Amino acid sequence: MLGFGFDIINKVYKVVVLFLWANGRVLESETQVFTLGSSLWRTVNKAPKMRFVKGCSAYVNGSLHWLTRGEPGDGSRSKIIVSFTLSSEEFGVIPSPEFNYLSTIESFKADSLIQLVELRECLSIVDSSFDHHIEIWVMKDYNVKESWTRFCVSKYYLEGMQFKLVNAISFRQNNEIVLLCDFLSLVSYNTETGNFTTVEVGGLNNNADDFRKYYGGAFSYVESLISPKSACRI
Repeated sequence: MLGFGFDIINKVYKVVVLFLWANGRVLESETQVFTLGSSLWRTVNKAPKMRFVKGCSAYVNGSLHWLTRGEPGDGSRSKIIVSFTLSSEEFGVIPSPEFNYLSTIESFKADSLIQLVELRECLSIVDSSFDHHIEIWVMKDYNVKESWTRFCVSKYYLEGMQFKLVNAISFRQNNEIVLLCDFLSLVSYNTETGNFTTVEVGGLNNNADDFRKYYGGAFSYVESLISPKSACRI
């Protein structure tokens, strides 16, 4: 598992790699950290011995986050959000919302139906495992379980057209969420009215062929005065 984020105390960027492997019946782990501008990887505290759900890490509040299954060593399938604070380089656990995804769906294939992301600087979960809607959970106050807020999005948005997998890209200023649906269509969903509008992208026709041609990726862009070349000493 990989992660990249900014250490807000020491004012440096760090890359984090989690290694987990089976040694007989024992699950082993190792965590390595690389500080941009340095020349060495460092081994730090071991990663929790859990099954990490596939997907990218979410960077929020100076920490990286991953979604996992099960408490350490108890063999359960409960959902756990593991955090890694970049300044202290220590692991922790963030309280998750009350949702049923990981307790009812067990296959590896199903892991692609849920993502842990950052939306408007808030830790968020996008759950596409339901037949007719998507649930988006947003933690409005960091590390406060009661602050999880749920948004429901219909999977039918244009005359019965249905999508299966949703990536939440960003919140807009008008109470709308930009969504990438099935890697083929970019839409904006209004959380108050429940309406969808197509997001036009300059130079693209916003159709399936164009999105396939450009790999179907969409990301929230944030400007920075930090040069990757100088930070990595290339």
